[in-house]
Amino acid sequence: MAQRMVGSVNDWSTVKLALDIGCGRGILLNAVATQLKKTGSSGRVVGLDPSKRTTLSTLRTANVE
Repeated sequence: MAQRMVGSVNDWSTVKLALDIGCGRGILLNAVATQLKKTGSSGRVVGLDPSKRTTLSTLRTANVE
């Protein structure tokens, strides 16, 4: 699902900010960050989630990917 959403953006070089609200484990967040890095973009990715438990899960997801 995350890769399909990432693939729907035609030009990542124009993306300056991506905001993921309710990011959970950060799967989409990390996919977007990876894509921005691949294209050499200086864009930023921010994820917000009210659950304290998801912070560690997001970091684990980032380490895996």
